[in-house]
Amino acid sequence: MEGFWTFLLYVVVPVVCCLQNVCASDDRHMFTSYPNLLKLYYMEEESLSNVDVFLREELFEHGDKESADAAHNLTALRNLVAEAKQTHREVGSNTKEYLSHPVNVFHLARRLRTGWKNAIGHIRNSKPCKEWHMPQLISRLANIEDNLPSEGELTSVTYNLLTIQHTQGIRTQDLLRGKVGNRSALEPISPQEQFQVAKVAVDEDDYFYAAQWLKHLSRSAKLKDMRKEEDGFNATNVLGMLASAYFRINMLPEALKVTNQLLKKDPENMVARTNKVFFEERIARGKESTKTGSPKRFGNEDTYRRNFERLCRGTEIKPKRLKCVLLPTWPRSKLSFHKLEILNRRPPIVAFHGVVSRRDATRLVDVAEEEYEKIAMDSEEGFRTPEFTLVMSKLGKTRAAQYKQQQLLSKIRTKLSTLPYTVRPPYTSGESEARNFGHQGFYIKPNPHFQIQNLGAHTGTAMVFLNDVEMGGEIVFPTANTRIAPQMGTVVFYFPSFKKFHTICPVAYGTEWVLIHSFYERRAPYFCRLHEDPDLQQK
Repeated sequence: MEGFWTFLLYVVVPVVCCLQNVCASDDRHMFTSYPNLLKLYYMEEESLSNVDVFLREELFEHGDKESADAAHNLTALRNLVAEAKQTHREVGSNTKEYLSHPVNVFHLARRLRTGWKNAIGHIRNSKPCKEWHMPQLISRLANIEDNLPSEGELTSVTYNLLTIQHTQGIRTQDLLRGKVGNRSALEPISPQEQFQVAKVAVDEDDYFYAAQWLKHLSRSAKLKDMRKEEDGFNATNVLGMLASAYFRINMLPEALKVTNQLLKKDPENMVARTNKVFFEERIARGKESTKTGSPKRFGNEDTYRRNFERLCRGTEIKPKRLKCVLLPTWPRSKLSFHKLEILNRRPPIVAFHGVVSRRDATRLVDVAEEEYEKIAMDSEEGFRTPEFTLVMSKLGKTRAAQYKQQQLLSKIRTKLSTLPYTVRPPYTSGESEARNFGHQGFYIKPNPHFQIQNLGAHTGTAMVFLNDVEMGGEIVFPTANTRIAPQMGTVVFYFPSFKKFHTICPVAYGTEWVLIHSFYERRAPYFCRLHEDPDLQQK
């Protein structure tokens, strides 16, 4: 133990968040951040008010006739408006609670992408927009259209439901009802949405969950009412995909059983007839390697990704080594007790608990949340996606507000700088940045060719949890087999190395706020920077 602390004192001084330089400008993880989801919610709210203007003009011109609806494709628009209005009425002032649930977010993203994209395009090409002088309305509609979710973003949100299901161990029937833990979504997942999720699972080669979702859909009483012309699929499509998914996870008896069900509905289906012969031959030869009812999730051959998901599930976690120790602060003017958790010894990863008070953490979140919302919704150009990081030192609408924020930041930065064994003089304290993570979490696979030397003089980062998270949001180190759950006021430190590349598990309910604080080394006589000393490099 003594050797470890000696090592910690002299070597575990500069620490780093490897993603700081690699991903600081990466905005793709911002889609399910709370500020961006709030932007999307208010975009739909504004779209509703604009559509009311449009519908009044259309009805004034044509009257409330079904033929006019058919001519202008207004039926689908009216249905969309009715659904969205009902949702917003039920949400009321509980916007944060609504956006905390991943199923609600999936519904919102799907409405915006599939419903509002077509609706806004139709409105912009309508007679009122073309012949009436409404430049402000046209401009706002164009801004909303530019900020609608892309197909890739909708796919990401859809597959994220399966990632949350896997990492949280949620039963498929519960998620279909909109249940995540003890939290319920505003609406359950419809059969059309089930089929969409299953298709995305197939596209991602995740046949294990594709089979689970398709199995429940095949047993749905509503499946017989599905029409391919109206809904995009029917019972034959579902059974065919289910048989294929069973085959991919080596459940050959189940694949044959489903194929026989398909042939009862469609005896002339040539693909099913061919598959039936193939499955029977394989079973006769005894080639099935998985017993019915106990398939394995083979889909992802990426070891790093599998370790990430395993750690997020909480399986095979190392026991905590939490100690209350008397350690010197810097400068060494006093001794103080610190609740220190050794997350990993080699490479060293440590956490200090209770460093930032709940009051200070809450104040920082309030400041960051207000600024993010202002960026996303109150800009002169209209709605826009906030950036991945928010530099706290540049905030504040007035001098008084800036002064209060700087006082708060200075207090927290001083605490971080004086924690034992976190930095070694001479150093320069860098910026403090707020980041928000949502249902997507933060997952990037490290590049094995990435060299720590590329970080330059950036040698240390402290990550501070600013709020408690109800479900998910753990920081995990897939290569070091280490994870830590978010706890308000906890500070995590670690060193620059390939083994300490961190990821963040999906937030299954709620949102996660963290503060990133950087340290930079200065050149000085008889001192070398960490990246210049090969003996200090962690392999």
